Amino acid sequence: MVKKVALINDISGLGRCSLTAAIPVLAAMGVQPCPVPTALLSAQTGFADYYCENCEHILPAFAEKWGKMGVQLDGIFTGFCTDAAQADAMIGFVDRFKREGTHVLVDPILGDDGVTYKFYSDELRERYLALTERATIITPNLTELCILAGADFAALDHANWDSLQDEIAGICERLCGSLGHGDMTILVTGIGHGSDDRSDAGPAGGTDQDDHSQHMMISGSTGAATSVFFDEGIDMIATGVYTGGSWMACDAPLLPGSFSGTGDLFASVIIAAAVKGYEPADAVRLAQRFLSAAIKDSIDHNVYPPEGTDFEPHLHLLMEDNQ
Repeated sequence: MVKKVALINDISGLGRCSLTAAIPVLAAMGVQPCPVPTALLSAQTGFADYYCENCEHILPAFAEKWGKMGVQLDGIFTGFCTDAAQADAMIGFVDRFKREGTHVLVDPILGDDGVTYKFYSDELRERYLALTERATIITPNLTELCILAGADFAALDHANWDSLQDEIAGICERLCGSLGHGDMTILVTGIGHGSDDRSDAGPAGGTDQDDHSQHMMISGSTGAATSVFFDEGIDMIATGVYTGGSWMACDAPLLPGSFSGTGDLFASVIIAAAVKGYEPADAVRLAQRFLSAAIKDSIDHNVYPPEGTDFEPHLHLLMEDNQ
């Protein structure tokens, strides 16, 4: 049977992000995407002007009809939401359709680079925490992890890679403990550091050095490769994998580009891989390999960043890994 994943997110006419990014990724990986649109936009919000229609009524309507049909889902992916009401609708959907073995991926879009996004509120944070309690996987960037856990991003030892990893692993452990959710997998994206800071000793400093490993920062829905917080010295980027109480980092060089939608593509690969039984680190490496090719092409072709990456020609990388 083909696995089914509900994709709860917005859809844009222009800009490869949210549902227009997730649907082809899941399809390429042999997973049926079941979109649940939360908003309809003429262009994604990275463009200067766009039309947006809130579709908040659709989520409960879909839930009611699918419930009556006896729909069973192998995965649920909750994406961008801007208010507590929408988050509550997502929580209700998860509670209705999550069963034993259902993977729930929550992408807690709250901030980046040490600061919150303009739509952030304490109420929205609390709702994301409620979603996180129900998740099997979350994909925060480092800023979002700190927001959820109540940690101080600026106080982290960003200059020391080994120390920073220990600190992040500790934050992950505390977050899982505070939620009473020790079996949750946390994939921390966009952890910048210098190449001279790397340690080759032990799993925390391990790297994936094959020729597919290059990728840019995968952070929220922006994929920003430059940083306000870090003025210099960042030429490496890592995704931290915290699962089963253990930490490791999938590390690679940082590419000089910035495109919308990279976080959506990353999370889409992760949820599809999860329902197919991939180990978390293997899923991360597959996502890195796919994104590296798409981002490199987009840099070479001078793609306008709000358009997102030219990922379509590289979907075959996901098909080749289709098991």
